[in-house]
Amino acid sequence: MNEPVLDFAAGNAWVTEFLVLMGFRATAFDINDNLKEIRKKRINSNLRIKKKNFKYAQGDGHNMPFKSDSFGTILTFDSLHHMHDYDKVFSEFYRVIQESGRAIFVEPGARHSKSEETIKFLKTMEHDPTWIERDVVLDSINEIAKNAGFKNGIRIIPTQHPLALTEYNMEQWNIFKENKDNIRNDFCNKLFDINYNERVIFYVQK
Repeated sequence: MNEPVLDFAAGNAWVTEFLVLMGFRATAFDINDNLKEIRKKRINSNLRIKKKNFKYAQGDGHNMPFKSDSFGTILTFDSLHHMHDYDKVFSEFYRVIQESGRAIFVEPGARHSKSEETIKFLKTMEHDPTWIERDVVLDSINEIAKNAGFKNGIRIIPTQHPLALTEYNMEQWNIFKENKDNIRNDFCNKLFDINYNERVIFYVQK
């Protein structure tokens, strides 16, 4: 992972802290103005954190306050789907990331806004009309990324979510091995569904 690292829409900056503890130079970036205090509390609570490696900045993800080519890596953990304009955000990603750098995403998928959990959560956020929960549709994101300058589009990393892991006994595994009863197709369909509709992991590279 190239440095420095931008923790995009960092929230309470737990990802930033983790990165710094791993030895990376990282910047927590969020629209909220409490990052200074969050950084202070995290540094004071863990003597292993190197202050000089833990930076912060406040601003809007659609118009970031950084010079071009500032970061080697951008991490977006459950934050892209809160952005109002994906086109502008990806244009900013392309601007602030260095040549050959990556923007890495872990996000909910194509059904996020329609899930029961999301609908229930949005009812608790009715006091904040700026809060949004958008879908992350890989086909659409791929085109947006290309239009922003990431000419190779997105690279998808399929994985099974821990809550949806598939187990087999030996008899079932032998059926899987011999591909009887379309059991491999069922597995692939499930893997695709999870990695398109429920939880997506992907990256773009400049």
